[in-house]
Amino acid sequence: MRAAHSRGPHKSAPPTPPTCCSELPCITPCATPMRGVLVPGLERLPFLNTLDLSWNALAGSLPPEWGASGAFPSLQALELQHNGLTGPIPEEWAWGGGFQQVLDFQVGLSAVLVLQFITLLAG
Repeated sequence: MRAAHSRGPHKSAPPTPPTCCSELPCITPCATPMRGVLVPGLERLPFLNTLDLSWNALAGSLPPEWGASGAFPSLQALELQHNGLTGPIPEEWAWGGGFQQVLDFQVGLSAVLVLQFITLLAG
């Protein structure tokens, strides 16, 4: 029997959405006392058209992976306003190629962050 050896700390891949959720059309736990952070993985749900996480107690930064090429291929509404999200808008959100179908984009950012996002888009 061979012992497994640790190769030191390494980054693990983002969690993969469970196969039971791969055809999920919407996630709308808005106005619940949900706490936590936004994590990579949701952007790979191919049929997700609505993601409404508004009016919760979410904290942390916006995942850059959410703006990557091919992210959220069917998403039409992203609502994150009224949470405790912080940090800059990831550059990937402006030029990464994600959010191709989004018609309703409500993140609830400060005016400074909105100007930063417009600057990123203008490139």
